[in-house]
Amino acid sequence: MLLFRNTLRRLPFAALAVSAVLISATGAAWATVANVDDSSFKKEVEEETLPVFIDFYATWCGPCKKVSPAVDDLSVEYKGRVKFVRVDVDKAPKTAEKYSADQLPTLLLRSKKMPKGVYVTGMKTKEELKSFIDDALKKVD
Repeated sequence: MLLFRNTLRRLPFAALAVSAVLISATGAAWATVANVDDSSFKKEVEEETLPVFIDFYATWCGPCKKVSPAVDDLSVEYKGRVKFVRVDVDKAPKTAEKYSADQLPTLLLRSKKMPKGVYVTGMKTKEELKSFIDDALKKVD
């Protein structure tokens, strides 16, 4: 680890930028999950034309931390078809209460046609989440 850190210090900024371009050219992509709170929920979720996947989480929740990378990956896979957002229940208590997100993580897919949405709770694998999203899209679209 120390060797890697020292190597990074010696790399010029341009080389780091080229590395980022190469990483994205090889198929890796940045997650597109927006953080939403009570004040931005209406604009970011309720006014969205696409179906919205909502990850209700808390920073202290172990299963939430385990689900997070799968949600990031799926946000890239479903880009343009589903918008992904995260709601920290401690920072957005009104929104969490509105959607009864009392078990964490609560993962919900909603749309304008189905504002209450379809949800699952607890630790899920990426494959389970993908299956949930595909099934839920049939109901909310």
